[in-house]
Amino acid sequence: MRKLSLEDWILLLFYLSPNRTIKGELYVQEALFIASQLLERLRKMIEFEPYKYGPYCETVKNKLEVLERAGYIKRIGKQLLLMEDGLREILSKPDLFRKDEKEALGKIIKFINQLDEDELLLYVYVAYGYYEKSDAINELL
Repeated sequence: MRKLSLEDWILLLFYLSPNRTIKGELYVQEALFIASQLLERLRKMIEFEPYKYGPYCETVKNKLEVLERAGYIKRIGKQLLLMEDGLREILSKPDLFRKDEKEALGKIIKFINQLDEDELLLYVYVAYGYYEKSDAINELL
């Protein structure tokens, strides 16, 4: 099996997302956080800390910027789209992920893409905590 990178996880997240679109960077952060709680291979790659708007990982932000500069994803307002080059890249690596990892990541992104930002944050805070530094927790509760 080839070496799996955080960029691969992010591209897979976009690939599995309805319309290959994610509502914003917050959704990428929270999807990967939730997935990291369930998937050991992802958990070993990234570390989240409490932040203003839920669990946050600076590395995820940096990797999104790398993927955007490479033309794999595109930002339109808050929304992020998987571009043709990004699609080709993730499709060129069909053996990187196990079936259970794809299923879990697909379910997570489909679920959270249905939520608005407040609902997403409330879900994460109630299910996982990480609200110590939150700017939004008092309003949400």
